[in-house]
Amino acid sequence: MATIEIDWAALQRKEVALPWEAIEGAIEAVAAEPVRWGDLALEMREWKKDEEALNYVGLYVPVILGEAAARLGEDGRREEIVGFLLEALGEAEDDNDEYLAEACAYACGRQGVWIVPRVIERIEGGGEGAKWLWSFLGSARGNEECEGRVKELGKRAVEEALEGKRAVEDLWPALGALTDFPNPAAEEALKRLGEEKRGELKGADLWPEYRAALQAACGERREDPPGEGWRMDPREFLTEELEAWKEAYAYGEEGEGYEEEGIDPGEAADERSEKLAARFGESEEARGLSEAAREEAVAQARMMIEYGMMYVDDRVEAWGIGDWQEVLLEVFPRKISAEPEWFGTVAEIAAALLRWLAREGLAPNGETLAAEVAGWGPRIEAAAADPANWGMAKSMVMGAHGAGIDVTDPAGLDAYVRQYNERLDEETGEEEDVFDPYERQEPIVRETPKIGRNDPCPCGSGKKYKKCCGK
Repeated sequence: MATIEIDWAALQRKEVALPWEAIEGAIEAVAAEPVRWGDLALEMREWKKDEEALNYVGLYVPVILGEAAARLGEDGRREEIVGFLLEALGEAEDDNDEYLAEACAYACGRQGVWIVPRVIERIEGGGEGAKWLWSFLGSARGNEECEGRVKELGKRAVEEALEGKRAVEDLWPALGALTDFPNPAAEEALKRLGEEKRGELKGADLWPEYRAALQAACGERREDPPGEGWRMDPREFLTEELEAWKEAYAYGEEGEGYEEEGIDPGEAADERSEKLAARFGESEEARGLSEAAREEAVAQARMMIEYGMMYVDDRVEAWGIGDWQEVLLEVFPRKISAEPEWFGTVAEIAAALLRWLAREGLAPNGETLAAEVAGWGPRIEAAAADPANWGMAKSMVMGAHGAGIDVTDPAGLDAYVRQYNERLDEETGEEEDVFDPYERQEPIVRETPKIGRNDPCPCGSGKKYKKCCGK
């Protein structure tokens, strides 16, 4: 039988939505020649070691191995493959890597009832530290022997909590198992748990889970069948997970939810833009820039991304040509004080950044946008030189420059800003609060603007004034 080739190049590409044909081919290759699973495991190990590995091997390989293993029946290689996946799952949990853990858990769950006895053995042997292990027990439904072992496992966990051998806060997977597989024999222990550990259960936010397990033991059943997540088609699962992985890569683990989590939008944009800009600086697109542009590439890229996230949309892939016009032809000229030569490199760097974002899978129309942005050089330079486009900070720094102040000297610029604000206070007759762009404020009408600690630094660094010249 001819060997089925694994298309590694396709699996390592990021600019495609999902290399499903390559994934499906790899599944067939391992299922046909199970010994080849070791090649994929090695690739995943190398991927884990390299913190700068920016592909999605860690998502694809577990699913490939899981699907191939499920086709092997009782083949001895299946034990090896699933053993590797369970080990990788435990390591991912120890590393707090929810993304890799989710992929490994899905791959293990695809084994169905076959995996249940093996998981039970791991839990009984002290492997309960891996929270995901309990989630596989739902696959026991319909297997009388496995169901019985799961019920006993859950009952024992409750008894250990009553005896002080297990922390109440660690009971949630056992309570879930007792909800999935009602155990009347655990009713008495569960009632005692509610009487003796009520405060701890509520303190750990486990009271709803406890009530569900008790109700199940008393004869009520949960409506949703357990193990539903593992039944999702692998292509559907990978499509959903790929979007989550890309979002984590581009925006950090908070994704779009940083406002709901109470994370300062400016700080989030600063952190994410710095990460992406640093990676862009190591790319072949950045290395291909002119010498003058290479010197400014990382700093400019960071400002483009940060300002875009703050003023346009926090999802880079959503930016269209109008958004790039706003950042490069409006925000940059308004906020950044720099020499004309600096602005002369903006279009070149922006085009390279867009090509890189396209290659990373973060800008679907990146190549098209890059071709248009590359020709904006004269427009950007003209907009930056026109005082009508300057914001308050840039107007101030240009005024300082006109007054003979060396704006590259932090101490000199800081002194000028203090004098500027003091003079403004004297003119208005009162001491004004420092402006914070992320704090809701009543409008203050001024003829001349005041420079706040949280405003962009007028020196053009792209940092806040308090973190730059205002230190």
